Amino acid sequence: MSLSSHPDDDWDDDDLSDISDEETSSADRIKSLELEFDNILQDIKASPNTETKEQLAKIYGPVIDQLDKQCMWLPRNLTNTPNDQTFDRFKPLIELLLESPGCNDFLGWQDNEQKETILHIATRKNHQSLIRFVCEKLEDPKKCLLGLSINRLSCLHIAAQRGRPDPDLMKLLLELVNDPEADLKGMEGNTPLHLAVDIQACEPRQHKVVEILLNACKGAVRLKNGDSLTPLQYHYKSRDSPAFTGKGKKARAEKIEAMLKLNCLRLDIDRDETREILYGGTADRREFAFDLVGYEEIRADDLSHLSTHISLETILKSVVIPDLTVHPTEDYLAARILAKRSTVNRAPGNPLINHTDESYERYRASSSIPGQQATEPRGSPQSGGQLIIKHDESDEASDSDSPDEPPDCPGRIDYCWIFQWLRDQGVTKILRVSIQDRQQKPHSDQSIRWSLKGMGVEILDWNKLDICPRTIRKAAPNVRHLTLYCSGNNAVLGSWMAPGGLAKLEHLEVLNIKILQHDKVLAKETPTCACHEIKVKWSIVGNNGKSVKSNTDNEDDKKAEVEKCAFLPNLHPYHLSTQSMQTDHSRFRQEWIKCMERFADFIRAYRADIEDSESPPRIKVALIDDGVDGLNGELSSVIAAGQTFSERTNHDYNPYFKSTRGHGTIMAMLIRKICPNLQLYVAKLNEQRTGRNTMSITAESAVKAVNWAVDNKVQLISMSWTISQTANPAAIQDLVTAINCAVQNGILIFCSVSDQGPRDTGQYPARCNRDNSFLIGTATISGQAWRWNGTNDVDYILPGTDLDVQIHDDLFDSRLRNIYESGSSLATALASGLAALILDCIALYNVKDLALMTDNAHAHARMKMALNSISPALRSSNRDDDKYLHVWDTFGKALEDDRTRDRVKLKFVVDTLMSRVRQGVGTR
Repeated sequence: MSLSSHPDDDWDDDDLSDISDEETSSADRIKSLELEFDNILQDIKASPNTETKEQLAKIYGPVIDQLDKQCMWLPRNLTNTPNDQTFDRFKPLIELLLESPGCNDFLGWQDNEQKETILHIATRKNHQSLIRFVCEKLEDPKKCLLGLSINRLSCLHIAAQRGRPDPDLMKLLLELVNDPEADLKGMEGNTPLHLAVDIQACEPRQHKVVEILLNACKGAVRLKNGDSLTPLQYHYKSRDSPAFTGKGKKARAEKIEAMLKLNCLRLDIDRDETREILYGGTADRREFAFDLVGYEEIRADDLSHLSTHISLETILKSVVIPDLTVHPTEDYLAARILAKRSTVNRAPGNPLINHTDESYERYRASSSIPGQQATEPRGSPQSGGQLIIKHDESDEASDSDSPDEPPDCPGRIDYCWIFQWLRDQGVTKILRVSIQDRQQKPHSDQSIRWSLKGMGVEILDWNKLDICPRTIRKAAPNVRHLTLYCSGNNAVLGSWMAPGGLAKLEHLEVLNIKILQHDKVLAKETPTCACHEIKVKWSIVGNNGKSVKSNTDNEDDKKAEVEKCAFLPNLHPYHLSTQSMQTDHSRFRQEWIKCMERFADFIRAYRADIEDSESPPRIKVALIDDGVDGLNGELSSVIAAGQTFSERTNHDYNPYFKSTRGHGTIMAMLIRKICPNLQLYVAKLNEQRTGRNTMSITAESAVKAVNWAVDNKVQLISMSWTISQTANPAAIQDLVTAINCAVQNGILIFCSVSDQGPRDTGQYPARCNRDNSFLIGTATISGQAWRWNGTNDVDYILPGTDLDVQIHDDLFDSRLRNIYESGSSLATALASGLAALILDCIALYNVKDLALMTDNAHAHARMKMALNSISPALRSSNRDDDKYLHVWDTFGKALEDDRTRDRVKLKFVVDTLMSRVRQGVGTR
């Protein structure tokens, strides 16, 4: 049977006309009902009285009884009711609608366009009265508020991106949802916080909306959308919009950015997750913690050297300073003489000014000698070492001093230099400050106030006895967690606990008091604070730093209290992969070193001469070790970036710019000695105690360090250490994977043999990919293989004994005065520097040849050809003694004739190194 013959398809024109008339009639009825309902709303609005539900039913019952689900306009029209006190007049009408059989479920109706409920529409119109009343009538208001429209927007999403932000609206919705862990992801996986921080929403008061969202859900800043962007990363991306214009919008955007960072840094999460939240996979990462643990003595001028390779966030999670001597700047010392000679600035009783020339010279001389303690100057540092002398007659006057004009104050000012430098780096807020001061001559309260003023410190642990409560209130008025140290004096405890003491700190939540133990502890009574909302923890601490008495019953808590004020002790020196030997540094310098130092001077000058007209790339070398002294000007000039994987305690990390035992610093000095034009990428490894006085490198940190080097696109990785094959097998396999990834990216791998002799079991990282790694052994002063090289099959041997490593800086060299290194570590550093120098020479002569040398698939093989070209004996012998690189045959020979043009000298070196490479690829 055909479709046309189906009985149900036999329609005539009259039937179709009837259907059309019925539809028209129905539409007219719905339209008529809408007009009548709007009249009801107008009547109620105009009425001076509030009618009851029964009264409304008598008057408007006939109309309400006709309402049904065809009246989809009903929810939207109800949102036109006034959002003020007169809304109470409409509540009986809504209750009447909820009882009407035809429309009692209208709260769940969705309009035909956006599929939005009455709550979505009310949120768009900011009708808070209607929202609150409707939620009172719903069995599950949370479900309705979080319900998504056709555009996958909940009420919270709509409130977050309103063109006219209203913090009260967001606060109301979050109060009604009442679930900080609720799944709030909507369109494209965006949370309300994502939409709130979009630059399109950066209108006045929007930052208040963001603040409310952050306070309601502390972890919201961690959530990623469908594009794997956290709210902060989404905010950065939105700044690319053409709408990001105008000073007002930019200022509001900066405020929102700071709030997101602050919320993230307040979270108790590890550094890697913090980085992921802040930066994701971007290369532009900053340091959000500053730590000087490991240093004992520095110069204020040295801090400027850090600026060349470290970029700090404007908000820091922590600043940790050990017991440290900071020598003032030369400009500051000179300013003392100028001040003394100035009759205008002379002030009776001002010790800063009234010094003799002789006393100044004595101080200047002593301050440059490491280890000697001079009388600390009184005054404070200025940006760039400048000094503004300010006479301070009263304690009150000091409180009004600006951070740019520190007051003249007695006592130490060492840490003032550090905080001034932090301000110069753009730091505006520090969440946690942990300071180790001296008991005998600590910083004055005035210095503490100046250092911390305006930094918004929230967690403070300044290890100084009996700090006055007024100093805390002035230095850190927003402090939440405070650790104080008491000599046992009841007067001090009383001033802390009095109503006018620490109780005035409005945000203080936890107070930790450490009372020093001595023959007669004066504190007889348990410390109690006048403000009962502050949780007070106290403990009596012995000379060894351990708690001997505490108001904490739980032993674990007691231990944690002690750890909070403890600093990492200085570890006994040990050597990563060397046989420690006392050497005679007066012996003559080796021909190998002399030859390469001379050529390094030549190549440094050559690059300097051509860089005005050319821009040859610099070779990027990753040094994975125990850190490098980045405060030294010579080394900091070549450090491009650094990263630490050396964990300490409580999310604190030992800084990459401090070598734990000086080993990494020596490696950096040797690499730079051979290749002065390089860019150095410093990765600091994590170490764990494996014996009473021994430490071992963790494979896990080595994996992270290698991956970091790959991310930074270095051309060479230098690793002067070994890990035993008996270490964590899973972590070793991860290290193998990381090294293979580096090799696949064309990165040259240079590793040390272990200097433990024939029974050595330390085979990693060289064994990770032996065919594509250079394994370096040690040569004696006579060029023979060192007996401690072990049983590994080395690729090359280089000088590794009797090396004089100095930089001729008294303070810097003093840090290495007790460190003597001999072994494959030194040889590996020289080999890494030599390989980097080869690439640098090629880059300076012909960039195309550099691309040939660093080709991912052939980088190792071609570097091996270049190194073999240096010593012809390597082509015919595999004896270790014949693997010594005779650099004078190439680099020394190039400089024999001073009359030869520099370009010709460089050409000779490059042609020698590239001869076999060019033959292999059929090019000249």
